[in-house]
Parts: sequence; structure tokens; C-alpha cells
Amino acid sequence: MTEKTPPKTKYQLAAEAARELELESVCFLNAVAQVLPNDGHPPSVPEGGYWFQPTYKASISRLGDNVDVALKLAIAARQGGQEGEERLRLNCELVLRYLGGKELEKAQLEAFADLNGLVNGYPYFREFVQNATVKMGLPPLILPLLKLTKSGPPPAANLAKPKLEKPEKKTRAAAHD
Repeated sequence: MTEKTPPKTKYQLAAEAARELELESVCFLNAVAQVLPNDGHPPSVPEGGYWFQPTYKASISRLGDNVDVALKLAIAARQGGQEGEERLRLNCELVLRYLGGKELEKAQLEAFADLNGLVNGYPYFREFVQNATVKMGLPPLILPLLKLTKSGPPPAANLAKPKLEKPEKKTRAAAHD
């Protein structure tokens, strides 16, 4: 009697690919920070702050003997909760190019893109979001670190729970202390 081998987990498949791939480069294809509605005035933080909704999507393609992981990351800020009016949107598309992997199977590459691609690309998105919000005249929005668990990456809804609140008003004397 032969024993059935249990199917490999996403982590196992990604680990097999990770042993064969080496990050060569990161390329921003698109990075957009929008104030909504764009009425020509700088944004401000409303009472109670914003509710944030992060999203991401990873896809993979082969380029010769190399592998490209395309990531689309976005975060929307809504005033007044999940159903509130969208006031800010930050989108970023980047491609991570990895050397190697010509012998890898589709399932390994897809698992790698979903896990490792996100882990490798997320810090670039965090930096973009922080810089963009400061340049918009808002307090810096610092996304939390990405945490992976045995069950995989967090669902997009749990990727980030940042808080962007009105900064405390300082008097001139207090600002120089």
C-alpha cells in the first residue's frame, strides 16, 4: 500500500522558489498620491482621523531565464469609517526582477510572488506612502511592518492599520522646546 504525500503548502512552494531566485532589481512603474476631491486646496486630517483600506495584488511572468513579480499596492483613506467618503488614495505599481528560476513550476512561482514578492516589495510601498503624505502637508503615515504567519500573508484588509490623526497644535514656544 502506498502512502499519499500530502500536498505542499504555499510556504513550502515559495521556499522552494526562494532557494532558486535572487532579487536583482526593483523598478517603480507608477506611483500616484491623490487628494480627493482635488479642489486645489491642501488636505487636512478630519476629527477622528481616517479609516484605511489597503489592497495588493501580485502577478508573475518569465523573462528569459529570469522572473518578474509585478505588485500593485494601494491604500485608500476614508473619512468617517469604512463607508465614508474617500479622501486620499495612494497607488504604487512596481516590478521586482529575480535572477534564476527557469526550472521552477507555475505553482512555485505563484506562491513565491504572493509571499516573497509582497515581503520584498512592501518596504518600498511603505516608504512611498510616508513620503507622499508628508509632501501632501499631512502628518507622516507610517504603515506597520508586514507580518507573516503560518497561514500566509495577512489578508489585504489587515495589511495595515495605520492611524492618521490631527497633530496636536503647538504654540510657538512649545514648538522650539
